Amino acid sequence: MSAGNRNIGEITKDLYTSLSGAGYEIFTARPESVPDTLDKFIVVNVPARVIDLLGYARTVGRVSLYARSKKYNGYVVEDIATLQAMQDKIYSYLPITTNDYYIGNPTSINLGGDNTGFYVWHINLDITIK
Repeated sequence: MSAGNRNIGEITKDLYTSLSGAGYEIFTARPESVPDTLDKFIVVNVPARVIDLLGYARTVGRVSLYARSKKYNGYVVEDIATLQAMQDKIYSYLPITTNDYYIGNPTSINLGGDNTGFYVWHINLDITIK
């Protein structure tokens, strides 16, 4: 998908590649089903428009952290320790600077449960396109 003279698919691919060493399964869209053996994974995408700044451009990338809920005293709860470790790992990659992009300024949003047994934290990232 293109936005003006920028290709959102290429931006998404580059964000995926930049985080591929994080040690988690990474997808570019939420899988429709997840095997029971997969307790945590990441989804990267660029859900926003690209704003052209006459030579540069900017947009927002999103890294969504998914961790399977856990049971505690009979309750199903968020696995905060796992999500925090995942967030720390992603933050350790920031800022990302390439020939084409500067990716940084993370903002985390706790989305809560997704009704499929996972809790989700989004990390929104400012992307400056050179």
